[in-house]
Amino acid sequence: MTAHRDLRVLARFLSFTLFAVVCTIGLQIKDGAFVAELATIYPDEAPHYVNGLLIADYIRDGLGQSPIAFAKAFFLSFPKVSIGHWPPMFYMLEAAWMLVVSQSKLAALIFSGLISAVLAGVIGSMVGRRTGIVSGILVVLFYVLTPLVRNSAAAVMVDLFIALVEFAATLALARYVMSPSWRWSAGFGLIASVAILSKGNGLALALLPPLALLLTNRFDLVLRADFWVSVPIVAILCGPWYVATYNLASDGWVYQPGASYMMQSLLANSNACILLFGIAGCLLAAYGFACSFVGRYDVAENTLVRSLVALILAIFLFQILVPSGLDPRYVLGFFPPFAILAVLGIRELSADIASLFGSNHSRRARGLIVVILALAVIVPKLASFATVAQKPTLGMKEAANIVTDDHSNPNRTVLITSDAIGEGAFVVEMAQHLDKRARYVIARGSKLLASANFLMEDYVARFSDASGVAKEVEKLGIRFVVIDTSKNGFRFKHSQDLLAAARQDGWALVGQFPHARYDGETLVYELKPARVPTVAEQAAIGCVWARPSTAISNAGSVQLKKPMDTCS
Repeated sequence: MTAHRDLRVLARFLSFTLFAVVCTIGLQIKDGAFVAELATIYPDEAPHYVNGLLIADYIRDGLGQSPIAFAKAFFLSFPKVSIGHWPPMFYMLEAAWMLVVSQSKLAALIFSGLISAVLAGVIGSMVGRRTGIVSGILVVLFYVLTPLVRNSAAAVMVDLFIALVEFAATLALARYVMSPSWRWSAGFGLIASVAILSKGNGLALALLPPLALLLTNRFDLVLRADFWVSVPIVAILCGPWYVATYNLASDGWVYQPGASYMMQSLLANSNACILLFGIAGCLLAAYGFACSFVGRYDVAENTLVRSLVALILAIFLFQILVPSGLDPRYVLGFFPPFAILAVLGIRELSADIASLFGSNHSRRARGLIVVILALAVIVPKLASFATVAQKPTLGMKEAANIVTDDHSNPNRTVLITSDAIGEGAFVVEMAQHLDKRARYVIARGSKLLASANFLMEDYVARFSDASGVAKEVEKLGIRFVVIDTSKNGFRFKHSQDLLAAARQDGWALVGQFPHARYDGETLVYELKPARVPTVAEQAAIGCVWARPSTAISNAGSVQLKKPMDTCS
């Protein structure tokens, strides 16, 4: 009987997941995900792709070599490596996918879409088991059409993966609360470690057990030895990484911790809830939670509901306490618990209202009320579902095609200047030409010609004018220069000086590509230097400029450094 039930659960999950896969890939196509460059919505998209590519390349070609030495050489060709700022687990899974399927950005986008579809399948199957297959289908459609989910699924991002793993950890913890055993405690610890080793906001799961025990009134569990099994698992697996990389990760914090940030975060995350579900959806979820206090659910359902609310509170509190940012995508983990709670709220509220009509009309009235409540959630969101814009294109694909057209030329040096979006998009497009077996040395203007932190704050230009920039480019023997003239890409002094240098020195304009759904254009210049840079000179091209302590006019002589070492 148990085996038959498990097969039905698996079949239901696979059915909803397959439905979600079809919907998600269809929306990826509609939204232009497969034709646009990566990073045109989220700047982080490029490093998330490149980090996976680094690990896949190392497994395929570098085993036996020093990982650090391999990463340094890889960085010269694809200067968007950021493992350290983010933990490695997601990239290890991404690399495994790349090795089995393909290292192309198309494969990476499908990987992202599948993660989103699996989360949809879990939500749909859980809803379907409680309120019927039609409800499950509607929830899956609501999920895949939600703009925040849709944008994330059309990009190579970690946030939906974190939402999936956080939800899985919550289910494991709920099972432990219902049936305490070391297996479920260890399962929670292992799943939580996957989230924590994928992105820092997975640490929100540290708040989940105390909140779950508080809401379920099961503080007696802390007296059990098996309750604490998850603690050493997480500490051993995750602790060393976070101790070693704290300074790198905190460099990406946009805000300073404190009361001001906490108030901003409280408002931003409250608005994110409304953005995802609307006011009606949030109120119905609250009703679904409230029903757990009046004996509406059995023990298992009651424990699940309280654990789902504990997950919402854990994410909420973590985002308030840790100043990692205010982007709504950081709370995508709200979606699974809110969706299930809202559906339960519709089920229970419709029953309560229908009972007012008497037993002769309650069934028909209940069905009508369910429809009305569902429409109250769905209808206000229809406009946002229908107005999701296609991903912009920046001309970086065409620029990379020009740069790699003659891969027999021994000078494979290129300088790209833009913001994080444009530079990342170009690096990813260059990676699509790996089949030519001709690695290029790519310099990012924001690193070679300027200095700034991970978020491009504390910006300092390396040269005082276009002449200094021109001399440096020609001294290094750089063959191609790619310039993004969009408002964001062109706001930096070094970008403006580089374009001025190209015009005053008469560099050959070999490509000019207007952006689509994005301001500006991408320009490609070929310098045709008289000599090919030596290996040491090419290494210097890919280095990072060290911020000077002297005036900007003397800055050009300051040494360069690699991200993990000096150029010497």
